[in-house]
Amino acid sequence: MADINQLSCAGGISNLGRCDCNQIITAPEYLVFTTGEFEFATKAAAIVQANWQSGIQSKQVFPLGQVLEQASADTEDGTYSSANGHVTIPTSKGKWVKTYFVQATAFLIRKLYTLNGKSGRLFLTDGQGNTLCTTPDETKIQGLYVKNIRVGKPMLPDTKDDILRVGITFEFSNLDEYTKDLAVITVDFADELNALLDATVTYVSSNVGKTEHTITVAKVCDGSAVSGLVTADFLLTDDTPSAESFTAAESGTVPGTYVLTTSALGADNYIVNLNIPSVMTTDGYESTGAATFTLS
Repeated sequence: MADINQLSCAGGISNLGRCDCNQIITAPEYLVFTTGEFEFATKAAAIVQANWQSGIQSKQVFPLGQVLEQASADTEDGTYSSANGHVTIPTSKGKWVKTYFVQATAFLIRKLYTLNGKSGRLFLTDGQGNTLCTTPDETKIQGLYVKNIRVGKPMLPDTKDDILRVGITFEFSNLDEYTKDLAVITVDFADELNALLDATVTYVSSNVGKTEHTITVAKVCDGSAVSGLVTADFLLTDDTPSAESFTAAESGTVPGTYVLTTSALGADNYIVNLNIPSVMTTDGYESTGAATFTLS
């Protein structure tokens, strides 16, 4: 990885020679937003896909999808100049403001609006995997600091070949990051990063012996089945709550239907849910809430 040369007031101008492996960075095609405190400990860690997925599961990393188009609303620094032109005084800092338009479904647009007013960090990846980021100490890797986010109105399709999209505006604010700490890493899997999906857990029934308890898990966005979950993805407790021992198996004929097998449960109220994403074995889902049932 090559970092942009830093300027040193004490040492004059840094060496400006270009490496043979000159990085040609083009317009970003993929955006990944993170919380303000999220970082990779090293450059090597930042190019491992599993580490990005871990951030997604811990709800610190939020892939925003593919960029369709972009617009700039940058402003220059404000200055006062005396009438004779001999005195120039800075009066305000300019703004670096970018709007990126991403494809969005009606369901996703509601989710995107939760970004309004948030601050955090942004990784920008072009079509070759070159990813703009920052390195404050030549070791850690962070996204560019974003002071404020605004999500615009949905842009409705104008023709049969157009698609629904929404503009997300980012106001960047830390000038030092862009002049001294800017870095580029290779993230050639940006198109494979997917944000968490909401899932609903529904209790269906228990058998007479109270040893088999059927539930369903479905995606909130379209109601389709969530398949491939395993025992470690679930949580079963009574209302104390005290954890119950169980194994989970998906139906071989009805996707998204699971049977949790236990020893015979006593008369009580029970709670079944997905574990929190960061401890689930299966990536990609978060429950919208537990299902409850009563055995008598």
